[in-house]
Amino acid sequence: MENTHGGRNNLEYLCIHAPADMRKTYIDGYRSFGWELENADAQEDRLCFRRAAKLCNRTELIRLQRQFSGIAAEIRAMRRAGASRAENGGLLTGTVGAWMLACTVLFYAAGMTGLSQAALAMGITCAALAYPVYRLLSRRLETHYEPYLAMRYEDLDTVCKKALALL
Repeated sequence: MENTHGGRNNLEYLCIHAPADMRKTYIDGYRSFGWELENADAQEDRLCFRRAAKLCNRTELIRLQRQFSGIAAEIRAMRRAGASRAENGGLLTGTVGAWMLACTVLFYAAGMTGLSQAALAMGITCAALAYPVYRLLSRRLETHYEPYLAMRYEDLDTVCKKALALL
């Protein structure tokens, strides 16, 4: 994730992978550790920074920077987890609907028209409910994770304030 190397001009360089939804957080956060944005490559989700190689409290800044990166990764993982659970719920509902529609054909071929009609009704219902189930789970998980995410963003802010105090 991180790549640092010293240059001839007593500058330290850092390139990190920053997903689009976290780019502003990384740019603002790394500024607190003395890094200034050198260039941002939107194609590769890469941010490159530079700072003076000689800093007071460099060890403490590096420790706080690692803490910042860990919290930011945790926030990103929490967002992905909520989205993936909602997607799985919607896909499961749609898959059950597709299987019920397939069973309709099998029941009809076996001469069980009553069971075929019941499977058809359940299959259409499940297929129609797939997206609403996804939206419902997405909203519920968002409200479930929101307090924790807010707390983690406060932790990011605290780490950045500590780092700024060291510069």
